[in-house]
Amino acid sequence: MDLNGVRRRLGAAARIASAASLAMGLALAGAAVTRAQAPDPDSPKQAPSVLTAETLVYNSNNQLITATGDVEISTGRRRLLADEVRYDQRTGKMLAKGNVVLIEPNGDAIFGDEVEVTGDLREGFAQAVGMLREDDSRIAAAQATRRQGNVLELEHAVYSPCPLCSDGKGSPLWQINARRVVLDDQAETVTYRDAWMELFGVPIAYTPWLRTPAPGVKRQSGFLTPTFGSSSELGLLAQVPYYYVIDQSSDATFA
Repeated sequence: MDLNGVRRRLGAAARIASAASLAMGLALAGAAVTRAQAPDPDSPKQAPSVLTAETLVYNSNNQLITATGDVEISTGRRRLLADEVRYDQRTGKMLAKGNVVLIEPNGDAIFGDEVEVTGDLREGFAQAVGMLREDDSRIAAAQATRRQGNVLELEHAVYSPCPLCSDGKGSPLWQINARRVVLDDQAETVTYRDAWMELFGVPIAYTPWLRTPAPGVKRQSGFLTPTFGSSSELGLLAQVPYYYVIDQSSDATFA
């Protein structure tokens, strides 16, 4: 599913909820609403801010809200889409199942079959996930953990800015296969550990640690690609340049 598909699904979910008159606002200071009765006003946890779905059931004994059918949950600029969502008011966590899509404020979309997130959608955990970034780069990982709302940790991940072959079966032009990838939205960096760079699916270079600017970042301080050579006076030599951003209009490079 691409971002256009996500947008189409958002529109469909809104139309279905409107037609069924099941759209409901769950204010952060209030409790969830059921079809037949109001929930316990002493509920210790708060529900997501806005939820739409085809059906909604509230179990007052277990303090569990179950929404099914084109579920859409919005909290601030984050959105969660799924076939089914169970929200546990006691723990403040939601379990989303079936065609799950989590849309981040920057436009990134995370896909998975089952995702566990907090009520504000800032932290969560998922296995076997795919990610389509706002710049159309792609990430697939065996496991993903979101922390503090701006750090995404991926285990056994593959990253590539290149699209797949037209038949969808071939490898992209190049990709990075890493044991661990950390995307830090606040620092605007991507960190790889135990990473292999692959060209047409063939490993060509290895690095135990690599950090790059996040996609879309034009200028950021850091080390540049080292150069190697030889001199009749010094013999073999290596030069490691460092690029330093002074302000929006000036910078410097040291080596």
